[in-house]
Amino acid sequence: MGTIWVKEFTGGLDVRRLPETTLGGVLLQAVNGHISRGGEFEKRAAFVLKSNLATGTVGLGYNSRGLIVWGSGTRPAGLPSVIQYQQLVHPTNPALKLTAINSFDLYRDRAYVSATFEDGTTYHYYHGAIVADWVFGTAQFSFKVTGGQNVPGHYSVAQFKVTGGTKSADNKNYILRITIGGVQINRFDIPHTGNNNTTAIAVAAEINNWVSSPDYVASASGNTVTISARSLGTAANGKVVHIDPRGNLTIDHNDFPMAGGIDPVQSTIDLTVGGVDIMDPAGWVSNNNASAKAVVVAINTFSGVRNYRAEWDGANGVTIIALDPGTASNGLTITAVYTNGYTTDISASHRTMAGGAAQPTDPNTDTPYLPGKFAMTVGSKEYALSGPTMYFSKIGDPRAWQNPTTNTGAGFIDLSSYASGAEQLMSMALYQNNLAVFAMDSIQVWHPDSDPTKYSLVQVLYNTGTRSPHSVCQFGDNDIYYLDESGVRSLRARDSSNAAATSDIGVLVDPLVLAKLHQVDMLDRASIFGLIEPVDGRFWLIMNDLIFVFSYFPGAKVSAWSTYIPSIPTTDPDTGIESDVPFEISDAITFRRRIYVRSGDKVYCYGGEGSEFVYDRTEGMGQTPYLDGNAPGQDKDYCGLDVACDGVWEIDAYLDANNLEAADKVAVVEDSTFDFNRVGMTGRSTHVSLKFKSRSAKRAKVGSALIHYTKPDGEDDGSR
Repeated sequence: MGTIWVKEFTGGLDVRRLPETTLGGVLLQAVNGHISRGGEFEKRAAFVLKSNLATGTVGLGYNSRGLIVWGSGTRPAGLPSVIQYQQLVHPTNPALKLTAINSFDLYRDRAYVSATFEDGTTYHYYHGAIVADWVFGTAQFSFKVTGGQNVPGHYSVAQFKVTGGTKSADNKNYILRITIGGVQINRFDIPHTGNNNTTAIAVAAEINNWVSSPDYVASASGNTVTISARSLGTAANGKVVHIDPRGNLTIDHNDFPMAGGIDPVQSTIDLTVGGVDIMDPAGWVSNNNASAKAVVVAINTFSGVRNYRAEWDGANGVTIIALDPGTASNGLTITAVYTNGYTTDISASHRTMAGGAAQPTDPNTDTPYLPGKFAMTVGSKEYALSGPTMYFSKIGDPRAWQNPTTNTGAGFIDLSSYASGAEQLMSMALYQNNLAVFAMDSIQVWHPDSDPTKYSLVQVLYNTGTRSPHSVCQFGDNDIYYLDESGVRSLRARDSSNAAATSDIGVLVDPLVLAKLHQVDMLDRASIFGLIEPVDGRFWLIMNDLIFVFSYFPGAKVSAWSTYIPSIPTTDPDTGIESDVPFEISDAITFRRRIYVRSGDKVYCYGGEGSEFVYDRTEGMGQTPYLDGNAPGQDKDYCGLDVACDGVWEIDAYLDANNLEAADKVAVVEDSTFDFNRVGMTGRSTHVSLKFKSRSAKRAKVGSALIHYTKPDGEDDGSR
């Protein structure tokens, strides 16, 4: 009797290799669960509804009294009393709605926030009051997308069936040629194989092997051959397909036209300011709101000279904002070039930049700063990032940022004057006794001081950084986790010198992380959060509707990734069928040793607010690699299975690494089976993978499994 022993899952999720070459001790899938301190796969806790929020609020924060949300109006009716509310009023136009809380931190138990309004302007507030030093008038222009179209193209196609024929020794039953519009699309004769279906496959293969001009592709389903133009559009419509069968090979019809091709049509917009291009053309997509968002992305990622940035109002509005202070952009004309029916509300009377204010030249006078989107409390100062500049407030007063001769400790440093790559600062975090300041493509480590003149640059790291400011998360005293464009990375001390270096802690899951990152456009990067789950110390990287979880317990030699899908189990009232309904996370915080997340107008608490975690019927699922018992070329007859587990688990066996969907249900077990008769298991293969799925509303975990097998000839192969 041979055995394959899955001892533990200390490696967690590992997607670097093929399923059949991945080593044991890891998982191919680890969904809605994590790896425990003992190396076991454990189902996650529930996301418990904390509050239904009233509409008209944004963000999620806290102070010592409880959770906070923000809005631009008075406290909305129906907002639960357990939720605090802060009203943030636009300093020049109180009617404008608050659309985003860009960052939040506490200073003396009061919230310091960077907030953006629907016109795209950003301001700083402390305890609900505007921070006057950040009231900055920049030239800007707002408009709305009002219409357009996006018609997807279709390929011109035609079909015929092979209806008869026989295979002959001299291949006299065959298709001599196939032409479309007089152009031959096959090179060689196509003999009948003796079967209409396989003959259709041979026809499709021959068409695909020969490159004609124009060229065509083909596929076969049953005895039907489908021919398609290689190019989208109407060019092939009406061209006649002629087939020349010989011998007894027959087809269902002949001399029929290609049809169904549709030319793709998409409306586009291109914008200039003062005759200077500020974007690459952006297409109208599914609706006006999404199209406005696409315009903002196109402006903010423009590959040319960038003198402007853009903000999206959450609907169909776009605000163009000058990057440089002053009046230089006032009066410049906005010109839009449209194609295919793209429309906006830009008109002859609504097309100039305005609002830029003249700035004093003396740096010690009260010069307004350009408000940035990231702020953080460090020591007795508030820090804020804007463009290439790191600002810091007066010692003991987060409202005073200017005139360092009177505001002791206040000042700023232009990091782009110390190293390239710091032109757009994104985030910062404490690193040992220093500050790590993250740009998109570089990191600078600075040593702060109460005296602004004594700040010193410690180190610069190039070719790494983040575009997701809230992904930056301090982990212990010597580690910072963050999301780079290449995956999840860690900033940590290289050696006893404490010099910082980057490490690829996310290498096991980077393919999954990058696949998800590519689905998130630049405007949504601010909704990617990195934080530490305070009960077990796990790192969470929240990417909208998917959470990557890193369990790191070095004493137990556990360094393992897994994933959570934020969801709520729901029962269909008509069918009684239970399913997990996923939700997207827009905000996330850690408060009173619990994680709270916001989705729409709902707030959830991971695990609930009680002393013990709450669980629900959400399915936790872990799947092992395709294991071979150290004999990858040997067939195995499986005859039993033992499992060490707690709770109810359904177990499926996967026996074909070439068909990852083919599964056989083995059993549903409750608690460990080693002290009882083993679970019956049948099947033959060289490799086997086990999938474990939790099946109860309680805490559950699985620790190991033992697969029993014999060689097909009945010989004992020994334990493996």
